[in-house]
Amino acid sequence: MKDFSKKIEFTANIAIIVIALLLGVVLVERYFFSNSPKSQTFNNRIKKDEIISLPIDWTKREITLLLILSTNCHFCSESGPFYKRLTEELQNQGTVQVIAILPQDISESHQYLNKLGVSVSEIRQEPLPIKGVSGTPTLILTDNTGKVINFWVGKLPPKRENEVINQIKSL
Repeated sequence: MKDFSKKIEFTANIAIIVIALLLGVVLVERYFFSNSPKSQTFNNRIKKDEIISLPIDWTKREITLLLILSTNCHFCSESGPFYKRLTEELQNQGTVQVIAILPQDISESHQYLNKLGVSVSEIRQEPLPIKGVSGTPTLILTDNTGKVINFWVGKLPPKRENEVINQIKSL
């Protein structure tokens, strides 16, 4: 009986090792060598100097700031005071157009931005993810051709918020 239980234990240990190795091979193959859309999205982040392909008139101003938000994103709502301060400062500058892009309809997006106190040049409804942007909030700064100058993803700490404002003001 003792030999039988040792054989079962040995067989179970071998089975666990084989399953762990197979799982490891599948994960490595899926995330490092796959051409599936999921891995492309993961590796397809927005990059500096990339041209944003959205139907936007980039030539209206020298600089465009895209605020990519969602009404049901708590990080977007928590960042509301920063976006309000940012858009107020940019209105005084006059060389930057601020476009809000949200997946919700225009009227819901307009109400949301008003509630946050964020004033923008234009509101667009676009389904997420947009090429290179998989999450909200995302800020994308472009020149007048739609070429990415810089971008910021997520809720920014105060130091990074100041960096954003200072960089835009310096352009």
